[in-house]
Amino acid sequence: MLARGFTLLETLIVVSIMTIVFGIGFGVLVSAQKTARSQEASAGLIHVLAVAHERAMLGNEASSWGVYLDYNDISRNISEYVLFGGDSYATRNVALDKIYTVDSVALITDASLSGASPSSGDDHEVVFSLFSGETSQYGTVTLDSIGVVKTLEISKYGWAVWE
Repeated sequence: MLARGFTLLETLIVVSIMTIVFGIGFGVLVSAQKTARSQEASAGLIHVLAVAHERAMLGNEASSWGVYLDYNDISRNISEYVLFGGDSYATRNVALDKIYTVDSVALITDASLSGASPSSGDDHEVVFSLFSGETSQYGTVTLDSIGVVKTLEISKYGWAVWE
């Protein structure tokens, strides 16, 4: 009479294969989540800049439009992007503000938005001129979202592209 069932060796092989498959699947899942969070942060910034540029060119509210990057100058953590109407964030019409929260952990590792002038280190805003859509705060913003680093180049004509 033959014994039916699995040997200890067969069971260990099956468990080992399942562990390897689950390990690979978990790694892929973590990588996909990291990529999605990075794309969310970078796509959010380019979207807000495009909206501000479009509103300025169309003359919405007969105003210039801008984006304020609300990041901590020391930790470089960014919490939100503020779309605003006005010639600067300080003199804006607060009633026109639209706040876009950054959900993922993102850092502004470098912001050089001083145009042709030397950077003052306080490069938090980009303002697009009424009807022309041009800006004097052109330059680059480098965003690090969970280890994925992207640099956004903003031209004086208002176009923003990822490098």
